Amino acid sequence: HGVKLLNDYLKSNKDNDVIVTSILQLMKHNNIIQEIFGVNSHSQIIAKSTDIIAVILERNFLSPDELMLILSGTQKGDLDGKLTILNILKELSHLFSHEQRQTILCFVYEHVDTSNIKEKEIELICNLSQSSNNNDDVVNAIGFFMGCILKCKVHGDKMNNLLIEKLKDITKIKREYMVQVFMMCAKALKDNVNAVMAYKILFSFIH
Repeated sequence: HGVKLLNDYLKSNKDNDVIVTSILQLMKHNNIIQEIFGVNSHSQIIAKSTDIIAVILERNFLSPDELMLILSGTQKGDLDGKLTILNILKELSHLFSHEQRQTILCFVYEHVDTSNIKEKEIELICNLSQSSNNNDDVVNAIGFFMGCILKCKVHGDKMNNLLIEKLKDITKIKREYMVQVFMMCAKALKDNVNAVMAYKILFSFIH
């Protein structure tokens, strides 16, 4: 209830910089991010916080510690909470600074279970990479997706198809990214590493 009231108040005063800044300062003083995403958080409360987090990001009020607290919420063993947080991060990916993107991507790459990767994790990596002006972010995402497809043989067709779809999305930006995919497929075929999926990737890019 408190999150909804706070959300409504921010919306009704969105054009008043003085009031919005005062609210955000008050939120920081009272550790509201901790209340929403901390140990006692709940997926329903988290889901209602998207607009609040958006305002905080737009005003550059999210500290590195608060971002890490939000990310840590994906590791608590609560699947609903994890998916809700990942969805918020995906929806707001265009609002993150370069440093915040790096923090999120590093965290996801470090903690993701590639043998049981979630759709939201794939979409988040794709969105962050596409909205980044950093060439390395896209290269790393391509390498990660290719690794998931070629090295983790436990995925079903649905997840592999999604990985390939997102791989095609992020390689549209530059031709050199497609070359990277072709080179990795060629190496997989040469080394006889999941040749079936390597051929599937190549076929999907050609057609």
